[in-house]
Amino acid sequence: MDAEDQHAFFHGLDRKAEKVNKKLAGLHEWIHSKIENLDYGTYDIGLDDPLEKVIPRWKRSTY
Repeated sequence: MDAEDQHAFFHGLDRKAEKVNKKLAGLHEWIHSKIENLDYGTYDIGLDDPLEKVIPRWKRSTY
């Protein structure tokens, strides 16, 4: 593969990656809209706590 072919290949690969990134940007924004900001320290939740202790706000029972 000579330098010109290599340049054309990587240029095409970059364009394809940009197209895929544009498609995934919507999914990325949707995921972020569904995940609320985590307030670490609230309810004594830490990064080292087991998953059972971290309960999403929508699953919490209202007291």
